[in-house]
Amino acid sequence: MSVYPLFLRLGASILSVFAINSGGPAIGGAETFVPGGLTYVWWKFNEAEFEDFQIDITIHNDLDAKPGIYLQMYQGQIGDIGFYFGIQTDVYEPDVGGRGKGLIFSRWKSRDLSDTRPVADGWAQSAGYEGDFVGIRKRYAWTNHRYRLRLTIVDEDDKGSWYGFFIMDYDNKREDYAGAIRFPKDRGKRPRIRDGGGTWMEVYSSANQPSDLPYWHVSIDGCFADNRKVRAQQAVSEYSKVPNTDIYFSEETHSIHMLIGKDVVRNHPKGKLF
Repeated sequence: MSVYPLFLRLGASILSVFAINSGGPAIGGAETFVPGGLTYVWWKFNEAEFEDFQIDITIHNDLDAKPGIYLQMYQGQIGDIGFYFGIQTDVYEPDVGGRGKGLIFSRWKSRDLSDTRPVADGWAQSAGYEGDFVGIRKRYAWTNHRYRLRLTIVDEDDKGSWYGFFIMDYDNKREDYAGAIRFPKDRGKRPRIRDGGGTWMEVYSSANQPSDLPYWHVSIDGCFADNRKVRAQQAVSEYSKVPNTDIYFSEETHSIHMLIGKDVVRNHPKGKLF
């Protein structure tokens, strides 16, 4: 069975999702190259739904703000609502512009900022250019460290459940909070994160062609549900047509490595990683 239909139902990041199914973005011309997906890993936990998602990553080398690179930690659904969250090299603030490195968490099917709770030093966004969405953003100077990123329920009200976004730097043991987004009840029940989502890289600005991609190496060292009680049981890789990307699984460390950059050679085919 295809791993794609869940994402095609989301109505979000349409250009990036189509980059997989249509064979990838056209090579050449900023208007066709960005935004575009690069490397993808789809997860199966064999748990239909869960209320806590965690992912451990190692950023092996740092990046500048441009070109705009987005590592989405999990794109999927909470209840019936599509969402994604992760880190970006240059997070956009409305009426301000790029604010540099930071954290981003978005959901669709809302333009109501009352569905967001940004932190005091963060901000919210409501727009319609990827379908109606709201999101929270926060500047965060991530670098070549090890991190744990977590999405978990932090509050509830009569309209739904609030999922909060946390990031912990394993190198200094500090955890930061990026804020929360409300997801409506799913047929009267608490909305939960659905199995089958994915982790992927995207280039979204300031790149005209594959040779403009910076070298970047990130490993996924663990992917968990239910407060780390359940580890991902299956991971499947996929590529767009951007050629200078590679994904492989290390049996020794049980880590999945994603690499992009003008000198990266694709040495590993798409398919089941474990």
